[in-house]
Amino acid sequence: PNVSLEIFEILSKDPGWGVRWSVAGNPNVSLEILKVLAKDPNDYIRSAVAENPNVSSEILEVLANDPDQNIRNTALEELKKRNLRESKINLSNLLF
Repeated sequence: PNVSLEIFEILSKDPGWGVRWSVAGNPNVSLEILKVLAKDPNDYIRSAVAENPNVSSEILEVLANDPDQNIRNTALEELKKRNLRESKINLSNLLF
């Protein structure tokens, strides 16, 4: 179902970590909310942000310095994938 940005905003501040975790993993949530959730004290929330398919590289760079090693690794792996895709796109542009 469609959830408005206002509802995501409210849910992202819920005291229950499970609610915030659901918001952090939702591909329809805004980057602004992901930026806030990337600073959440709960590791599960930050991990869900790192795994969100629409998280920005900027947020991943912040999470690449997270105190939790698993979150750092997830963020770094995603950044590597994105850099590899960019390299392939740039290479194909040069070839044609």
